[in-house]
Amino acid sequence: MDSSLALLSSNYAYWSLCNEAKTRASTNQRNPPSNDAIDDAISEDLKRPDGLAQLVKNHVGMQQRDLKLRQHCSSIRSCREIDCWKLVLDETMQRDYEVQCETARLDLDLISKKRLERVSKEFKIAFVRRRSREDIDAFLNDENASSKVNIHSGIERIQISARREEEKIQGLYSELDLLDALERMQPSGIYSAQVPFVPSFWSAFQTPLQPISIEEFRVKFKELGPAFAQFGMDELSEQCAEFATSFLGIANCVCAARDAAQARNFSKRGIPSHLRASMWDLMIQSDMFIDHITYAQDECRSIRAQIAKYSLLTDRIILNDVNDWCKNDDTFFVFEDMIKGILLLWGRDGWILKNAPNASGMSIADMDSKLAGTMKGKWGLPIQKYPPNGLYPFRGLSNYAMIVSFIQPEIEPAYITFRQLYVRYFHNLHTISCHPHSLPNLLTTFESLLKSLDPLLFLHLTQNAGTVPIKFAFRWILYGFVGVLDVEQVLLLWDRILGFETTELLSAVAAALFLFRRERLMHVRGEKDVEAVLSDFSMVKVIPLLQHYYFIHGRSLDKLAKEWRSFTSVASEEVDSESD
Repeated sequence: MDSSLALLSSNYAYWSLCNEAKTRASTNQRNPPSNDAIDDAISEDLKRPDGLAQLVKNHVGMQQRDLKLRQHCSSIRSCREIDCWKLVLDETMQRDYEVQCETARLDLDLISKKRLERVSKEFKIAFVRRRSREDIDAFLNDENASSKVNIHSGIERIQISARREEEKIQGLYSELDLLDALERMQPSGIYSAQVPFVPSFWSAFQTPLQPISIEEFRVKFKELGPAFAQFGMDELSEQCAEFATSFLGIANCVCAARDAAQARNFSKRGIPSHLRASMWDLMIQSDMFIDHITYAQDECRSIRAQIAKYSLLTDRIILNDVNDWCKNDDTFFVFEDMIKGILLLWGRDGWILKNAPNASGMSIADMDSKLAGTMKGKWGLPIQKYPPNGLYPFRGLSNYAMIVSFIQPEIEPAYITFRQLYVRYFHNLHTISCHPHSLPNLLTTFESLLKSLDPLLFLHLTQNAGTVPIKFAFRWILYGFVGVLDVEQVLLLWDRILGFETTELLSAVAAALFLFRRERLMHVRGEKDVEAVLSDFSMVKVIPLLQHYYFIHGRSLDKLAKEWRSFTSVASEEVDSESD
């Protein structure tokens, strides 16, 4: 009993509900409320459709989902138990794949550690440095001021004091490092002996989990089909004026009811922009709270205090990454300060260390004695891992924060939304693991969908153009299509990802974009030509794209056979010319 009470008292939701009950019980009373008054207030609130009972229901449902979505799969078998994925390789090859994933992950960690040490030595910047009194005051100059003011004043001081050469400091690993790690995960001799029917040109990357088929896609994502009206597409037509009105009415009712399950079902068809922030939070927040703003302020206050007291080398890496990505993008340039504030909070948050499956970092035991002494010494810095959130900042991290910057006007609620999205979705996009939603499996899903939709296009790119489609789709999926599609299209896509609770849609969109440019791609003869054809998708509408290629698009067998004969005849002529 004592252990249960201790666990309950450590939960933010417990104290949030207690404070809310006291507040409501004392609304019309001058004296402090009695226990009976508090009990009556709780009982009355539990009866309300949008009251405490709904909050508890949302919280319990989210905790159950987190057991599946946040679990870091250390084995293929656990992945299958989580998502009921089908295995296409035997146990020996499963173990081989698990070893490859773990080796690749450890290699990236080692690269990050070595680069962090090299940057520290090259630019003579300490891993951890206590700030001067002047800098602390700049962050905490007014307790009543917003975190936006405090964080940004500190950012300016960091940048002013930084030397010019420090602008060269970038993320500890890049997309090229990730792609290189994936390319090294080639099938071993076991694969080539037991799977001889999969030549290298036909499959650039293989995992033991069977990707979703086109038929399964249509069933799993049926709400994306043309039989269902879609926000972000149908409300724009004159024939569907009534749809927009009724859809907005339903959206307002869902937000008022504060039912997470209803929000997920609604999100499968898109969310109006002015309700997106509240509905996203309904779907992803794992902690239970009454007031989102108050909760966000409470969570960020302690993190801001740590930012004020000491600086980290990783702070500068984060700030330089934001500078690099925002300065070249007119769309996100105006959000630069907000993105910096979000990522500075992210870099210090111990909540991330506890909840992100990929968080590890360097422990005190792994550090040299001098650094460990600094971390544990007279400053009393509350750091058990380096970085404090357990995650090395990588090049392109800013892209994830860009998604949130468009839906939340203030840093504090924006950060709370961002960290939930990170531990539930974003971390999988740059992580090599056995999880079905990790980057390797998303790339395999993309390749499988593209081959199913248009095998001739895939063969042309691999044989005639001498390139691998994954090289181009990799970057799109890695950054969640930020910088590829128009901002509103990215948000409409992520509405569906949150509603269906899967990032497989990223793979589906990537395959559809190849088909969208099929006519031009069938004439390319090299990798640079492919890159030019796939360079601009700013005008693409993502929902019509998915509907057309996964629910409407069909190619006759006669046309496919004709193109196949043309392809094979050209290939045979090239072989004959080479032999001559």
